[in-house]
Amino acid sequence: MDVKPAALENDTAQKLYTALKEATFTVVAAELYETGHNQYLDGKYDDALKTLLSSYDYNSKDENTIYFIGRTYQRMGKNDKAKKYYNKIINDYADTGRYSEAQQRLSEIGE
Repeated sequence: MDVKPAALENDTAQKLYTALKEATFTVVAAELYETGHNQYLDGKYDDALKTLLSSYDYNSKDENTIYFIGRTYQRMGKNDKAKKYYNKIINDYADTGRYSEAQQRLSEIGE
């Protein structure tokens, strides 16, 4: 996560980094999502949030991760932060099943 591709010495190193990133980041993100989702289901919201945000760092395009970050914030009573993630679903993932769920959650918290 801390590697700056532009700081790598040459094209070969940058290509190798990109290949490794593509091969591993989505796998790591999926594993972190699964752990975070289970923590959420167990009511361990602080742990879930930390894990889900880590998953998001590895893959910021997974609508399930985005949605459950919003749900976790909502469960923690941090509705302004929850709205940010629900709105991201609504704005960027209208063609997914999470779209209507995000709309419903926003209506619950008074958006």
